[in-house]
Formats: sequence, structure tokens, C-alpha cells
Amino acid sequence: MTLRRRYLRVTKPRLGTIYFNDGLSEVNCTMRNYSSNGALLKLHKLTHLSSDFELVVDDDQSRLMCRVVWRQGDLLGVQFKSEWKWGHTDEIEVVDKTIVSKKSVPS
Repeated sequence: MTLRRRYLRVTKPRLGTIYFNDGLSEVNCTMRNYSSNGALLKLHKLTHLSSDFELVVDDDQSRLMCRVVWRQGDLLGVQFKSEWKWGHTDEIEVVDKTIVSKKSVPS
């Protein structure tokens, strides 16, 4: 696959919780793919969200302020308001502008 994005995206799903309405409301979601600057979120329950909200990533408790860029049903494309360093650099590797799984790289 040829790299067409400015930021590499990881496709390893991660669970998260979206907090909105001044933290009074929440909805669970799955991050279907993500980069240091944004993510594709799948809501576990359809709900009306404001265009800005906080996302807490379950496995490392990262707290990310997000802005909705697009929405289609239960899918949201969001941009992080600050760069996220997720600490999983072993999940992807770039070789000559091609995304390669670490497991498929010959030794």
C-alpha cells in the first residue's frame, strides 16, 4: 500500500470513552484506526455529540481533546487538538513510503 496520508495510521483497534456535555455524558467507542493527529471512531451507541469532546483511551488512559471533522452514522473522523504520542511505534514501519507490518518485514 502506498502512503497517501500526511500521518501514518495504525489499524489496531483500541477501546475508548467519549466525554461530552461538560463531562456529564459519555459514550463508549472503538478507535478503528488512529495516528498522532486523529482517529476514526465507531460509536457503540448512536448519540448526538458536540463538535468538541474529550476521548479517554482505555488501555493507557490517554486524555485527548478532539474535534469532529466528519460524521457518517456511527462513524466519526476526529482531529486531535494536540499531537498524541501513543507509544506503539512497534506496530508499524515505513519502508520507502510503504506501510509494512513489523511481522511481515523479513529478518
